Amino acid sequence: MRRFMIVWALLGVCIIAFAAQQQKEGPQQKPAQQPKVDFTVNYAVESNYNTADLRKQLFDKKDTTVMLVSHRGDWHGTAENSLHAIQKAIEKGCAAVAVDVRKTRDDSLVLMADETVDRMTNGKGRVADLTLAELRALTLKEYHGNPTPLRVPTLEEALRFCKGKILITVSNYNDYKKDIDALVKQTNTGTEFFRLDKVPRKTAATWKMAIEHEQVPHDSVYAVYGRLRAKGVTVFVTDAPKAFNGFLNISHVMASKSVSRVYGDGQKVDYILVRYDHAIDGATVNKNTYAVENHVVADAFTSSTETPDGRADQGNNVIIVLKNTLYLDNTNTSAKSTTATDTAKNETRDEQQHAIPTISAGSKPERKNNPYPTTVVFRQTTPVKTTDGKTYTERLLLRNTMAGTLVVDDFKQKVYRDSKTGDSLRYNIFVPSKETDASRKYPLVVFLHDASCAGQEDTYTLRQGLGAVVWATPEEQAKHPCIVVAPQFDEVVVDDDYHQTSAAESTADLIRDLLARYPVDTARVYITGQSMGCMMTYLLMSKYPSLFAAGYLVAGHWRASYLAPMSKKPLWLVSSAGKSKEGAEEAIAEWQQHGGVAATAEWPLTATDEERDAATAALLSQGGNIHYSHLTSGSHFDTWRVAYGFRAIRDWLFRQHNRGE
Repeated sequence: MRRFMIVWALLGVCIIAFAAQQQKEGPQQKPAQQPKVDFTVNYAVESNYNTADLRKQLFDKKDTTVMLVSHRGDWHGTAENSLHAIQKAIEKGCAAVAVDVRKTRDDSLVLMADETVDRMTNGKGRVADLTLAELRALTLKEYHGNPTPLRVPTLEEALRFCKGKILITVSNYNDYKKDIDALVKQTNTGTEFFRLDKVPRKTAATWKMAIEHEQVPHDSVYAVYGRLRAKGVTVFVTDAPKAFNGFLNISHVMASKSVSRVYGDGQKVDYILVRYDHAIDGATVNKNTYAVENHVVADAFTSSTETPDGRADQGNNVIIVLKNTLYLDNTNTSAKSTTATDTAKNETRDEQQHAIPTISAGSKPERKNNPYPTTVVFRQTTPVKTTDGKTYTERLLLRNTMAGTLVVDDFKQKVYRDSKTGDSLRYNIFVPSKETDASRKYPLVVFLHDASCAGQEDTYTLRQGLGAVVWATPEEQAKHPCIVVAPQFDEVVVDDDYHQTSAAESTADLIRDLLARYPVDTARVYITGQSMGCMMTYLLMSKYPSLFAAGYLVAGHWRASYLAPMSKKPLWLVSSAGKSKEGAEEAIAEWQQHGGVAATAEWPLTATDEERDAATAALLSQGGNIHYSHLTSGSHFDTWRVAYGFRAIRDWLFRQHNRGE
């Protein structure tokens, strides 16, 4: 027994010494020749936890749950103590972050581990000798020393960022406790912030033995974990990616990933990838093997790959397929009729659902919490067997440790700065694979979002519906390779009184800039938009008709007297009963006066792809350059839920060429 205690003590001393040295020196530097990283900070990142519940769990002396604490955030591939590192910790499901703070010359607390900025920024000097403004002028370096566009955050910013998402502690709290307490009060983050010295003994003792860096041998991580768990103590694990999944799940599940897909009514989790530590016998897996909170499991099977395409008799990967459908009120596949009362109710509900701001040009709505969560909670409900005869009986409630969104993840986020207006315009862009012919010119599809997207995070417009992403799907790219751009506006750009902001002109300038910088076929530039975006499509096509080959106008309107320059352009309009035809008839009458030829038809809201193809062909057979499909039921929002699913209309669009009119 005495020998055991000596060994245990020596092990503890070694780990404490290692952690102290690493705390002093920071992450060890590696050669700078590392792949570039996407440093996008998603301010709408969704937490896996309720912070009030986490706090209760943390201070419950009887609770021995394993809680992950990410030291300086998850800084692997990014800058330590940055908001991006905190974001990554939230996305990975960590319960808390531990940050380090220093005070600037003008008494601002900033996140910085070292006394100087030399190691972590492109500058030099002591933090205490620099003002906050001088510090803000510097950019952070990532773990391997590569430059990033990230800035040094203040503690106030970090506290606000963590609110409702993750717990936070300051490793050197005692150095600045009065200032920290004041900021916690000011930011109302008393739920999220905790002091290490106040944590019950069960966790405080463990904290001293925290494993801080991935350089710690994998085996010793699990050795310490096993000993401490056997003693009934809560384990704090800090930034040790090799051990992360084992600590999080305490199970045979080594990793799990939610994979989302965008539907007409928004992003939904499509399937879950579950990776086990041994190959699973596929005969023991079916849709009843797993239960997923707030979802219906459609299928489950083993896979030789990380996608549903790899279905196999055995494999380390299990795919849990979830049931998703397009939701349309008061309609079904039999095209049930919708009453005027139903339509009015739908409109009211949808207005509330989309939280559309006051439709006035220049309004800047507040950012929303992510309405399209990628976190899933699931449980293995029946035993599965490995190929070597072991039985895994998992009863733990698990959360995905990773997340991805099909097609959305293929877009890049960029910023266009308009020298003419002075505006900065965020946009998402998809470019076909580099493996394609470098000399080839591609059509450009421009999608403009509705007012409910204004002011949201960069990719919001990609997640709300199919308007942007449908053109970039593998299926569509196989038929119609093209470049896709989807701006993310900070404000309502146009309103129902036909007012507009400078962002409308900046959008036209962005398109011209893309034509100059990308391999775009200038005779095949297409523009489309829904609601506010449809109004912008009217505006831009009427103002710059020669710029566009054709337009797809979904659920929107513009003053008819402005629209004459569009009269000879190939146009397709679609609206529903919910908005009194969206001014389509007035626009068509104006175009006909100036030589446009129109064909119109009424379509049911719900139909199969084959029925839609036939209806499109029938409307095209009438001839003309203007085509109008009026949906006989549904709401304003139902229009765009289905409009971008009309594959025959998409095919029509790509057949159009600009003839210079």
